[in-house]
Amino acid sequence: MKKPAAAAHRTEASIAAGLEREREPAKPISGKTRTKFINPPPATAPRYFQDRYEENKIVANFLRDEACRMLTINGRAGIGKTLMVCRILKALESGQLPDDLGEMSGDGIVYLRAIATRTINTPNLFADLCHLLPTETANQLDALYRDPKISTTDKLFALAEKFKRARDRPARQF
Repeated sequence: MKKPAAAAHRTEASIAAGLEREREPAKPISGKTRTKFINPPPATAPRYFQDRYEENKIVANFLRDEACRMLTINGRAGIGKTLMVCRILKALESGQLPDDLGEMSGDGIVYLRAIATRTINTPNLFADLCHLLPTETANQLDALYRDPKISTTDKLFALAEKFKRARDRPARQF
């Protein structure tokens, strides 16, 4: 059974929300970014996302610490962990942290999703990470990856070594 009044109300609410988003000023993106983004993000945080300032500050401090390598965010289902991280990563695409926490840039972001058409496995992860490296380096690693005589562990160590060397050099322009 159709409910035209309810459908009309939903349509009006959707149009109003879209108009409100259009009215909000966008932060200008100045200059070129050095970041590459591989795969679509798992979620898009709405502009009204709020009340995560302290958590964002903790993540920002972690990202600034050269000694830190892996971040895990835990919590009950449905409290906004994924949206918070996607909001931070989306802001990083323009070289800024959210909530006026300052500038920050990176060489790239590889978005991974447990539930997606592109499964998380060694071949996909290896290929996605290679997209962040210069073409010549990526081609060398691809040839190494296709060599059946080399163990997966050795292939992953070779990939990690390329990132270690890239991290020791000044950031490059893409």
